[in-house]
Amino acid sequence: GKSCGDDGCGGSCGDCTAGQDCTAGQCVEAELGNTCANPIVIDTLPFSYNGDTTNATNDYSYGDNACPGESTGWGGGSNDNVFMFQPTASGTVTVTLSPEYDSTLYIATDCTSINTSCIGGVDELITTGSEVLTLDVSADKPLYIFVDGYSNFSSINGAYSLNVDGPCAPVCDGISCGDDGCGGTCGC
Repeated sequence: GKSCGDDGCGGSCGDCTAGQDCTAGQCVEAELGNTCANPIVIDTLPFSYNGDTTNATNDYSYGDNACPGESTGWGGGSNDNVFMFQPTASGTVTVTLSPEYDSTLYIATDCTSINTSCIGGVDELITTGSEVLTLDVSADKPLYIFVDGYSNFSSINGAYSLNVDGPCAPVCDGISCGDDGCGGTCGC
């Protein structure tokens, strides 16, 4: 019998422990990056990672208007990978996803409640274009970065590279108008 997941009657057969995923009704060790139970941890910046969502599972998505920057919800039918990043400094972070498939990129502060904790999402509506998010972040507050296929109806997946740069703390002391050192401007 099943030890986890849907019981077929609207209830649950149970939950898996931390570090496990429910696969075909059984609790198994979570694949690295497959779920929030075993995310790929970003421990230093700049960070660069080459991955593939082909053998991942479809665990995450976001709804309409849930992520600033995106009015449409995406990812409901596609395989995804999840990363966890806890900034050591407050400032600006830029996350760039370069996929070989039509993707969506989104970031949330609570992995169990993406629709209420999403702080940014992007889907450029280009089959293999880059997705870029630039966000202000706070030190010591964990962020979950989701690499997902755009589709809500079928699994759009494949190889990708993910780059994370920052945080960059803008410096405007003594500058009335000019570059803040992070790609923005001071006082203009």
